[in-house]
Amino acid sequence: MGSTAQLLFNLIFGIAILGFASIKLGAKKHYVLLAIGAIATPIVLNYGLFTWSAPGVVGDANSWLGFLANYSGGILGGLIAYIVAKIQIDAQKTAIKKEEFSTQLPTLVKIKMELEKFNLVIQKVKSDGFTKDKFEIYSYYFTPIEKMDEGNWSSLDLLVNTKLLATVLILKNKYSLFIDALSYDLNVSYVIIEDAKLNKEKLEQLKIEKGTLSKEEELEIKRFNGIFNRYRWENIQMKQLKAGFWDELFHGDLEEKIEECLEEINELINQIEKDE
Repeated sequence: MGSTAQLLFNLIFGIAILGFASIKLGAKKHYVLLAIGAIATPIVLNYGLFTWSAPGVVGDANSWLGFLANYSGGILGGLIAYIVAKIQIDAQKTAIKKEEFSTQLPTLVKIKMELEKFNLVIQKVKSDGFTKDKFEIYSYYFTPIEKMDEGNWSSLDLLVNTKLLATVLILKNKYSLFIDALSYDLNVSYVIIEDAKLNKEKLEQLKIEKGTLSKEEELEIKRFNGIFNRYRWENIQMKQLKAGFWDELFHGDLEEKIEECLEEINELINQIEKDE
């Protein structure tokens, strides 16, 4: 009877453990099958060994009950160890994820501040009365804008959501380019270009008239030529950059992307603050 009681205890205890595991580990298919197997085991034993005593079975009921009690006890011991280890590992993973999630809070707040500044830049431009039918004067539009605070973008690697990180990086790049575009005064560059061109031509004309120039005058020609080429190339680049800005502003979905990103960031901030 001792072996019988031990076997029954193991079976009942095993069913309870499997039921707990099914709930704790998400009731996966193989756990359900194991639970069904545990319930079916005593029925099979009863008809196969004890009641009908299937052909070829060696040993009496007590010897089989003793063997099965030890066998099932070993299986249950291993199963319990596995379940405990699994629960501990899952709990540790959850704690690590929660810590990583909370660590990004300062970064999210900083990014939010920068994107809100970006929004203000756009609103400032729009408040100046520009519309998409005034393209001819876009190139000459100039307004001083506060530079980005690079320190607020220095810890983007802490962001857990890779999709959000990609969006933030794209917006950061656009913000940087737009600041460069709007802060650049093409009128000033045109004056510098024309001045360098005029001075270079004067010296070249002087060389034609005199046949030669002093070393200092030759160096001046090179200097004015360098200024002319540098600012002309810079002027072309900035005109293209400004054109891209206006096209993005009036024909793209830049504002919507900023608003969507800010909305997602606000949701994450609220979630982190709520969890804490």
